[in-house]
Amino acid sequence: MLFSPGTVSPNPGAIFSDPKAVSSNPGTVSSGPNTVSPNPGAIFSGPNAVSPNPGAAMPAPPDPREDPTDVDPMQPLAGLKVVELHAIGPVPFAGYLLAQYGARVIRVSPPADPGLGLEVAPAFDLLNSNKEALALDLKSADARGELERLLADADILLEGFRPGVLERLGLDPDALRLRHPRLVIGRLSGWGEHGILAPRAGHDINY
Repeated sequence: MLFSPGTVSPNPGAIFSDPKAVSSNPGTVSSGPNTVSPNPGAIFSGPNAVSPNPGAAMPAPPDPREDPTDVDPMQPLAGLKVVELHAIGPVPFAGYLLAQYGARVIRVSPPADPGLGLEVAPAFDLLNSNKEALALDLKSADARGELERLLADADILLEGFRPGVLERLGLDPDALRLRHPRLVIGRLSGWGEHGILAPRAGHDINY
């Protein structure tokens, strides 16, 4: 039997294909997108189907804020600890990039301004934004001990001295790696460690 829109079927086994058809049979299966069933156990396939049964199990919509990895995709380096020794050019730029991606960057500077590069007011010092600042005179044994404590749980050490300066401060990279096996040491110098230009200063930001 075919039914026109709005008709009611007295047949308990009738199947409705018209979107507005209504069944008087509680066991009827309705397939129209706007159908409503008086039967709590009815099966609904329409996107706007509504069940009058308050106990009906309805799947909860997914929460777009849920992140099963609990990692902010904009902060992929969160939890990484970086110690950056005071420098200009590529070293603070590298630290800046790591900080932008969520790393904790601690910038270690001498107590007195060493006068490297152009003076920039803190409010406009972009390369040192999002960093912690710590004043240490690394020529002092106490200060070097404080640096060692920082490195105990650090992941990265960044330095931009000329070749040999770190060694003269008693912070030889080979010895540091023995004391701190997890530490990655990034050394950025203008002309590399070897060659006739190695002792020269160089601070281009794109090294």
